[in-house]
Amino acid sequence: GTGQGPAPAPYSVPPTAARDADPLVLSPLSAPSAEEKAKINQTRAMAMRDCIVSEWSEWTACARQKSSGMDAARQLHTRTIVQPQLEGGVACPPLEEYRTCMNIGTLARDRLRTDAP
Repeated sequence: GTGQGPAPAPYSVPPTAARDADPLVLSPLSAPSAEEKAKINQTRAMAMRDCIVSEWSEWTACARQKSSGMDAARQLHTRTIVQPQLEGGVACPPLEEYRTCMNIGTLARDRLRTDAP
């Protein structure tokens, strides 16, 4: 052993370099070319055709659906369409999502109700 200790990191930045350096030197930005601008505008136009939905609602209380053939109680949350899908846009995701009520404490707390068929 030569007693030199661990090898230095392959590349390290002195702690003051990032603080003192001109930010434009660290990340030079040039204006987009006409071709890049056209691509950006095309991407934006396509995105404006996508379906847009709201945030999910709160989960409903646990309920057993009589006519569903399922014995388990479930909860539902929904979202609505803010902007419908336009031609060439991305389709809307599901607007309803169910989950089974697993916690018997939650069932008791929500006073489990049975929905009408």
